[in-house]
Amino acid sequence: MFCKECGTKLKYHDSICQKCGVPTPKDVFVLKKSNEGAKYLKNALNCIGVLIVALLGVALWGGIIDGALPDSDFIISGETESHATARSNRGHFMRVDLQELLNAYEDNEISADKKYKGNIIETNGVIIAFGQVFGIPYVLLQGGKFTFTAAHCSFYKGEAQSLSKLSKGDRITIRGRCDGWLGYVIIRDAQTIDSN
Repeated sequence: MFCKECGTKLKYHDSICQKCGVPTPKDVFVLKKSNEGAKYLKNALNCIGVLIVALLGVALWGGIIDGALPDSDFIISGETESHATARSNRGHFMRVDLQELLNAYEDNEISADKKYKGNIIETNGVIIAFGQVFGIPYVLLQGGKFTFTAAHCSFYKGEAQSLSKLSKGDRITIRGRCDGWLGYVIIRDAQTIDSN
């Protein structure tokens, strides 16, 4: 900024012109500085917003990828991911009443995680919805008629054909890995055992 009387360049901290003694308008400096601060703040907030969106995207994508890959360390030559999971799911699993599972997570998520998370479970329920996320098919299963919670069961793409033959209201038995609670009980790598 320059002095309006003599044209001498003023420094930010000058309260009067060093050459002619005319007072400097401080509000101009403050306005200019606050505009620059706002610009930096806006840029910083934009960067933080982009970073948050990127981290959420990575977290969601990681969860989807994690659910799309088999737990076994190998796939026998010529077999599909579904077959590899089916082979690994044939071993140890726990049969659980779906309503019991849903109630356990509603009552105490920490306790339910200790008991079920990471384990292969077999349960059955009534289909209340179908869908796909990034091409990965899923169903929502309800344990009883008057419950508001459900299990979100995601399957391999290869299971889409068998799921397409089912309808809402059908009761099915599935086997898959319990992956905790996220508004629903999450069951990944599921396969249909039988359907009615």
